Amino acid sequence: MPVVFKLSGTSFNQELIKTLQLNQDVQVTYPDILDNDSDIEDLDGLDTNPPIKCCVDSNLVGYVPRDTKKRVKELLKQDKKFKIYRLNKFKDNPTIGVRLISV
Repeated sequence: MPVVFKLSGTSFNQELIKTLQLNQDVQVTYPDILDNDSDIEDLDGLDTNPPIKCCVDSNLVGYVPRDTKKRVKELLKQDKKFKIYRLNKFKDNPTIGVRLISV
């Protein structure tokens, strides 16, 4: 069953996001780093798990949200791929939201 989720951290990459297309491939990568590695930055504010990055053509689009990380890690182990499912534009907010789907 496909998993759909909204990316975090997209407000920093809006110029790139404006160029994205539906069904475009997204590279989702999770670094293989030990939990006790001193180089890990606490980006989640809760633990030292490194972020799961989502890139298009090696350009960072956003991150997998904390509440979806475990499921996305499982999908990556199954060699699932991800595509852009929806680009959300809001009337009162200039930030474009990005949703991905596993395929």
